[in-house]
Amino acid sequence: MAGKASTSARTDKIPAKDDALSEERIVSVARHLMETIGLEQVTMRRVAAELDVTAMALYHHVSDKQALIALVADGVMNVVPEQDYDGTPWYEILRRGFLTVHHEIARYPGLGLYISNTNALYPSGFRLMKKTIRLLMDAGFDEHEAIEVNYLLLTYQGGYFLMEQIGQRTADTRQDRKEVVIRPDIQTRGGMNSYDAFVRGLDVIITGFRAQLAAKQVMIR
Repeated sequence: MAGKASTSARTDKIPAKDDALSEERIVSVARHLMETIGLEQVTMRRVAAELDVTAMALYHHVSDKQALIALVADGVMNVVPEQDYDGTPWYEILRRGFLTVHHEIARYPGLGLYISNTNALYPSGFRLMKKTIRLLMDAGFDEHEAIEVNYLLLTYQGGYFLMEQIGQRTADTRQDRKEVVIRPDIQTRGGMNSYDAFVRGLDVIITGFRAQLAAKQVMIR
């Protein structure tokens, strides 16, 4: 994916080929491939080749590619630890958790847009949603408002991944035509970095919700 939020040196460890075939091994290899070549290039045959097994062998553990991607997505999103924030303001917790998940998803080209486009709510995503809504309600939003805040943030994130995907495909097309290619994660206006712009927008959104909550609390008093 173009414009990765954070380029990490680590890659997920791939189990040794002599390990018994399992869902865990299959997901680990798929996750590694997704990080290195992107979601669109990952196929069951390619995963099977990495594992040195037949594609049919995978189906005893994972029903199809969509199920495999769902398992990868669930693992990728499960990156926010349960912890006591000891009085940290709600908006800082929200920002930190949101960017932690965003950084992780952005390591896997194509996965962010896939997650945004699917109607499925993965177990880890559901836990994060409940945690976020609880955080917002504890801060003073009612349940409906908390759901709206969470929805807007997810929609904003989905828009970022969509723009990054479009940028990557445009760059790929230009490269195929042997045109001069500008890095898709760097926009041409003033050398703007797309991720920096994303963070700025996130901060604006959170600041707006802080102001709305403060105004609501003044009215209640």
